Amino acid sequence: VNASRARIDRLSATVLELVEEAAVIGDELRIATLSLVDGRSDAELEPLLDEAVRGGILSIQGLSRGEDCRFQHSILRHVIYDSIAPQRKRRLHASAAAATEQLYARDRERVAEAVSAHWAAAGDARRTFESSLYAWDVAIGRSEWRKAAALIERADEAAAELTLSGSERVRLLVAKGEASLAKGD
Repeated sequence: VNASRARIDRLSATVLELVEEAAVIGDELRIATLSLVDGRSDAELEPLLDEAVRGGILSIQGLSRGEDCRFQHSILRHVIYDSIAPQRKRRLHASAAAATEQLYARDRERVAEAVSAHWAAAGDARRTFESSLYAWDVAIGRSEWRKAAALIERADEAAAELTLSGSERVRLLVAKGEASLAKGD
């Protein structure tokens, strides 16, 4: 952690801000997502990303299909993420959720769980509830029962902060019942 902190401390303020945004997005990311969160074009981000790569924070090697860069090590990402002020972190998660929804509008199922997690971290109960129920549907469809159970718990926690319609309450109760059956409760 100390070695990571020393590396991070050598970054310019602009690059540090960028890698903070990247840390909120995740271990791996697309530059298009980062561009939407940051508000700068891909071309404007390129020299900043190059500096982060040269500084040993980000890497363009060993990426999953479709990703553009990743953190050199998960410890680096966690040290950066943990240093972000809570209010800024919530704003960045909301931006990351909206950017992910926009970029994957035609492939929502692929990112459903991540969108749910971002909205939850952003503190947006309504969007957490809706995205968690959607992600639950996706997980159930794939027979990913543990994920589905965690997602319905997230939806239930968000629901506690909302006034649900009758149909939303019924949908949540049915989902909770199915999750309970899947877990063997």
